[in-house]
Amino acid sequence: MLHWSSELYIGEGIGGKMKELRRDLDEGKTAENAWLITLSTNRSNQLDIVHTLFLRQPWIRKSLPMIVGVAGSKKEAMNMVMNILTDSLKTHCGTDMRAYLVEKHHTVM
Repeated sequence: MLHWSSELYIGEGIGGKMKELRRDLDEGKTAENAWLITLSTNRSNQLDIVHTLFLRQPWIRKSLPMIVGVAGSKKEAMNMVMNILTDSLKTHCGTDMRAYLVEKHHTVM
């Protein structure tokens, strides 16, 4: 099963399909038009953007970090990362989006 943040950023491209999309992804299915924003697997970075089709590979599914956002397109995912940065800048975390997500969204690293 995938690891989801307690409070997801959800893009307009996903709309009201989030519940069904989450269920499908948890059951091992993929979605053609969905991108995940996750904590980065590389400590040099903060976040990764991953298309759900990559979840077809078992090693990616098994090692995927906490999902903090879901978008309907790559462009929307990149805008979502900017929104996360903007939200983080409004706090004492500054540009440390990982710390912001851990603190604000109860995300376990």
